[in-house]
Amino acid sequence: MKKKKFVNKNVDSIRFSLGTLVLMLFCTFLLVVSTFISLDVFYPVIPTAQDGVNGLKLESFFKTFALIPQVPAVIFIGALLGRRFAITSIIFYILLGLFLLPVFALGGGITYFAQYGFGYILAYIPAVWLLGWALKDGLNLKSAALGVLYSVLAIHLIGIGYMAIIAMLKGDGWTFIKGWIINQSGWKIVFDYILSFALVYFTKLLRPLLWCYKKPY
Repeated sequence: MKKKKFVNKNVDSIRFSLGTLVLMLFCTFLLVVSTFISLDVFYPVIPTAQDGVNGLKLESFFKTFALIPQVPAVIFIGALLGRRFAITSIIFYILLGLFLLPVFALGGGITYFAQYGFGYILAYIPAVWLLGWALKDGLNLKSAALGVLYSVLAIHLIGIGYMAIIAMLKGDGWTFIKGWIINQSGWKIVFDYILSFALVYFTKLLRPLLWCYKKPY
């Protein structure tokens, strides 16, 4: 009886090569670029009484949300490179911002630790690990949905916790913390999830085309 050939479905089995190094550097560059991109996302709302007084228009039924696609970029990188190489790429991005170039949204430098939003950046590392753990047996609808959910929630929850600590140290009140959560997370969690899920599935088509991947999932 002929034995079935085993095919490794785990992206973390990819070995280091010149190709993976180039791809890691490209992903770091992608992360930098995504920091300074703003996408206008429309979402439906229920018109208010004030809209009725002023006359209902198309704008009464839709609102615009400015989405910075950095979280989806991080999750895309995690699905594309696997845990080891994705985390390495993200660590390089963090070190680049802290010690070399102003690649973060508000600049860079070692003092960026005191920025309210730095916790979101640090959360990229556990988020990628969680995604890799969810995809360890292959990429399918269930693993992608759960992996993206874990990753997005990890980024926002750690980011909010870090922000709250910095806010308390600086003497900011609950009003500031509440406003930050609404503006920096809030609807953004939903949009981050939707776009991240689409990008994770895109990697299923992209991986076999890359020279550093001998086998797809």
